[in-house]
Amino acid sequence: SRQSKKEENEYFISHKSYLFIPSARIVGVCKKKELSSLFIVHQSKVTPPDMIGMFVHTFMTSNTTIQLYPSEDHNAVTLALPKGFTLILVFHEDSVELILKSRDPKELATICTEVLVCCISALSGIRTFFPDLSYRYALLCLDSSNNTINKYELLPQPVDKLCQICKNSVRKDNQRKAWYDTVQDKEKTAEDLDVMSLDNLTKVATDLTSILTSRRQREELALACNIDQDEANIIMSKYSGKQQLLMILLTWVTKTDPSKATKQKLFDILFRVNPSALKALK
Repeated sequence: SRQSKKEENEYFISHKSYLFIPSARIVGVCKKKELSSLFIVHQSKVTPPDMIGMFVHTFMTSNTTIQLYPSEDHNAVTLALPKGFTLILVFHEDSVELILKSRDPKELATICTEVLVCCISALSGIRTFFPDLSYRYALLCLDSSNNTINKYELLPQPVDKLCQICKNSVRKDNQRKAWYDTVQDKEKTAEDLDVMSLDNLTKVATDLTSILTSRRQREELALACNIDQDEANIIMSKYSGKQQLLMILLTWVTKTDPSKATKQKLFDILFRVNPSALKALK
């Protein structure tokens, strides 16, 4: 009815729901790199719009208070984070730059950790579709005597392995120190979050091959992974062996908030299907 249509329009206006589509244009690109930024240096066939889409999705779903703001640069997005922080993500050709603007230095370490956790989730999601993705964290090298433009200090690595200027910077510069300390502890961060990466899922699928051997067991796994019967039937008919199990797990990840696709969640799923399957998580 006309009244219901009006109510529907008022609902969307009042809730201010918007769609975000990453720009694929190559003009208006931010090229300058800031000395206090953290970089995710990567090699992959993934396109910048796909990279932007996954990062924005991960951050926006990790915390409902995060807000997305438009940017004049087509390869950059600005996110308003909790506690008065602003994160600018710049998607260069070979790296993702994380520029963090802060109001309260006391919260810097906490925010850096939360940002890195979201990045780990985003990168894990990208690897689901682009298995060739490889990356390293890095800071820009501050040694001006080095003639290489945008030379990176790859992380993690011991502070003594950094050049003298960078060594001093991660001890005295609050922002670079926070990024350095967070990345040095990134393995612990990833372990605490237990986000299932493509490598983790591949190993689990390999180990499950000798445990969940029947079609019925694998259909039960698909059901526990929130995969409907029609989709499960397609996976069962199209794939076999380890590939079949891997596709079930990858489909689970794509249907799950990246921050919730954790080892603990998979533990709960496997326990419901077959307690013996928990061996695959060791």
